[in-house]
Amino acid sequence: MRGFAERALILLPDYDTYYNNSYGVRASLKHAIANIVSYLTSYCGMKCYGLATDDLMMEIRPANVDIINVLPKSDTFWASRHCADSRSMLSYPNPIDQVTLDKIANSVTPDELNAMDEYERFRLVRRHEIQALKSLAKTEKVIVTFNFKSKKNYNCPSKDGDALVRIEVNASNCEVKTFFGGQQVDNVSFLQKSYACFPLNEWRTDEANKDDDLISI
Repeated sequence: MRGFAERALILLPDYDTYYNNSYGVRASLKHAIANIVSYLTSYCGMKCYGLATDDLMMEIRPANVDIINVLPKSDTFWASRHCADSRSMLSYPNPIDQVTLDKIANSVTPDELNAMDEYERFRLVRRHEIQALKSLAKTEKVIVTFNFKSKKNYNCPSKDGDALVRIEVNASNCEVKTFFGGQQVDNVSFLQKSYACFPLNEWRTDEANKDDDLISI
């Protein structure tokens, strides 16, 4: 994984499902998030990014994870005015090209926008977020997704021959599956760490060059 990519996108699980779980599950998940960020930054030399529209990301704000915005300007302005947690969204960089953003924004007419109530507008913002993320995922070399089985928040699967890395984490037990070019690969050999066979919350990443130590909570 070293030298494979300059950055990795981290996508966290559904906010409500996270808080409906026990304290132990939430604590283990926070530890797992910190571990994957540490592995990617310290060992792989990547920068980690999260989405401004990812509610749990904005709540937890993991260390060493920068924030990006993927919404068109119209959605960004609306969210910054109507969502208490989104007021700083205007300040985050947007990596999506303008042609794609315009295409997403123009999928709805001004008259249709004006006819929407607040709930419908929220749903539109979410739909536009997913459309933008799909565009970003086509070229994003490394994406890490955390999801509970009961409800998937983000889904960015690896496809045959795409030469992209997708690390999928079960948010309930922190089990890790790694995919490259649409095929599941062995965690230890691909991630080049002996601890990668263990649940993510047990990885020992505080010393970047150590392979054989484990820590669990």
